[in-house]
Amino acid sequence: MTNEVPACPDSDPWPSRLSARPTRPPRPGPRLARRPPPAPRAAPAGLLHSKALRRLASPVLVLALWQLVSSVHFVAADKLPPPTEVWSTAVSLITTTSPAYGSLGGNMLASLERVALGFACGAAVAIILALAAGLSRLGENAVDPLMQMLRTLPLFGLIPVFIVWFGIGQLPKVLLIAMGTAIPLYLNTFSGIRNVDAKLAELGQVLQLSRVS
Repeated sequence: MTNEVPACPDSDPWPSRLSARPTRPPRPGPRLARRPPPAPRAAPAGLLHSKALRRLASPVLVLALWQLVSSVHFVAADKLPPPTEVWSTAVSLITTTSPAYGSLGGNMLASLERVALGFACGAAVAIILALAAGLSRLGENAVDPLMQMLRTLPLFGLIPVFIVWFGIGQLPKVLLIAMGTAIPLYLNTFSGIRNVDAKLAELGQVLQLSRVS
């Protein structure tokens, strides 16, 4: 009877069993609470006052230099009056009324009325023309070429032309203000309408909205 030795396997089963054993995931450590970011600190009042004083230093220095140049007669007073004389003249214009020219407040009020009227007329015309040109190809072909030609004209060059056409009253002044207001408002409004995102236009079509709404 012969003793048969069992055939040894190629590898030991124990290491394979050990390697096949599932490993436990590492235990999570204690979570540290995140601190909120610190709130921005407000600048102290003293720092703000010092910054304002530093920014006022250069204008005050210019005024002092101006007064010094006029006081030593480095420049004639009729060509460069000192700041004190300018201030006294301004106060007298505000507080007194001239029989020939009226008061400064009345003249400023008349100028503000012309500016308000010209701005209102120019803004209304510009917005209407920009809507007509921006919402339709027909309006663009009819309005935009004329507005592009008008924006190349210098307003100061139109002053003598308007005086010849409309006289020297209020009308040419209001028209010049209206033209100076209408051209930039038209260009910006027209550009804003044409640069609307195409996705918004598609959304409006899906919702069955009209071009005006």
